[in-house]
Amino acid sequence: MGQRSRVLLNGCFEILGASVGDAAFCTQYTQGNVDKAEQLLLEIAKIEDPQVATRLLRNCAGVCKITHNMRMVPTHLHAAALTSFDKAVQNTFCSCTGLLPSSDQWAQACRGFKHAGLGFRSSARHGEAAFLASACASRERCQDLLPGYMLSACDPSSHFGINLAAYNAKLPPDKRLDPQHMPVKTQKCLSEALDEAAHGERLANACLVDQATLRSECEAGARDFWQVVPSACLGLAVPAEEFTTEIRVRLCMPECRSDSWCPLCDQVLDARGHHARACCAGGDRTRRHNAARNMAFRWATAAGANPVLEKADQLLPKRPGDTSNALRRPADIFLPTWSHGFPAALDFAITAPQRQGMVERAAKEPLAAASEYCDTKRSHEGTEAECAAAGVAFLPMVAETTGAWATESLSVLRQLAKAVASRQGRVASTVSKEMLQGLSVTIRRANARAHLRRFSS
Repeated sequence: MGQRSRVLLNGCFEILGASVGDAAFCTQYTQGNVDKAEQLLLEIAKIEDPQVATRLLRNCAGVCKITHNMRMVPTHLHAAALTSFDKAVQNTFCSCTGLLPSSDQWAQACRGFKHAGLGFRSSARHGEAAFLASACASRERCQDLLPGYMLSACDPSSHFGINLAAYNAKLPPDKRLDPQHMPVKTQKCLSEALDEAAHGERLANACLVDQATLRSECEAGARDFWQVVPSACLGLAVPAEEFTTEIRVRLCMPECRSDSWCPLCDQVLDARGHHARACCAGGDRTRRHNAARNMAFRWATAAGANPVLEKADQLLPKRPGDTSNALRRPADIFLPTWSHGFPAALDFAITAPQRQGMVERAAKEPLAAASEYCDTKRSHEGTEAECAAAGVAFLPMVAETTGAWATESLSVLRQLAKAVASRQGRVASTVSKEMLQGLSVTIRRANARAHLRRFSS
């Protein structure tokens, strides 16, 4: 036989890069691919830049290396080899980051960005999803090639039935699938259902602070940080110590065993380091605010909005001769023209979902902290009403410390992205992605610096 198909004496064979036979043969065959993939993993583990290493691990050396095996071979016939590969990926992650996640934390890292993960798909957990989707997608072609072919979806003893039962066992009872519903399910759909179930279980077992963190990490802006191309020219490269700090926050990994005292404000510095992101001492919050504001200003300039930083004399005096409003600057960025031709005042702020008085609500409601702070911005000293009296639209631009933006603030950013795209002849969604990535890197790098400043003292 040629290289594309090789028959063995015991009836087991390989064809088009897939194994056909008993469990011993399929496991041995997949393990051979795993052994080859491990050579690349060993090289990635030597990379000293964890941002580069984790991106390569996710996009080039992770589950993509054995996806073909997962789709072609029933999972129970090579489960040991898939588990072996997952362990090799985890070992590489630990080597290139220096982090030692628990089983729950690593399981979170293996979920997608929408579920507060790092995108390291587990081949063992998603093996059945890959095989079931492949079997359903190729059913009609198999029937064309082999009249009388049956998928045997309703036979619990068939390969399909065994894998469907194993897949359903990973889902809550109300989310499990019947055989007749399978032909329309894609691998992406099946895998997302697994991620959703695991994320829900993680939330249910987490403390309030971790729940608030996890919900915020799932939102737009927060997840964009992990998708950037680590380019120094684009300002998207993150130093190793800052990148690993943010991984620990995303995975809810404690910095130390117990709470201590903040060296800058003498308040409690919690073990997970959330205080560092909200601490008003040392100027870290101001630097983070200004960095995010300045980046948004550059985008507004590219949009042709003629922005002005910290414009004075925007508000009308409360009474004749009153000069108190002259000192107020409700616009971090003033736009001479916005919707309906009126000017707009963009007022930036970054708030923590883990702060006292908010954490309980943020643990149940995504973006609760950002939304609540938008309301605070509008009502504080009647700012929105006074801006309206002056003919200015007041637009709170509030993000959470994860980089997740309030819904109304995200709408403003996307409108700016459309304006940039129209001037540069680009796709608006691409510009919006670049904008969110740049802002998320700016916010999270500032967070990490504040964190390291306190924990390294």
